[in-house]
Amino acid sequence: MRVRFFRGMILNGRTEVYNVETGERLGRTDAFVAMNIDLGTTIENLDAMLAELRAERERRATSG
Repeated sequence: MRVRFFRGMILNGRTEVYNVETGERLGRTDAFVAMNIDLGTTIENLDAMLAELRAERERRATSG
């Protein structure tokens, strides 16, 4: 979940928190502006991490 959240934060630039019952926005962060990173490669690396984590989760689910 953390890797997915971090990936979304980098791509969306802002995090908002809402009350699920009322839809009221409780807070938000300022826009995230990545500096000194290769955005494309960063996203590729995060996607690879997510794929590895999914494969490990599947492996554990089928072996136990």
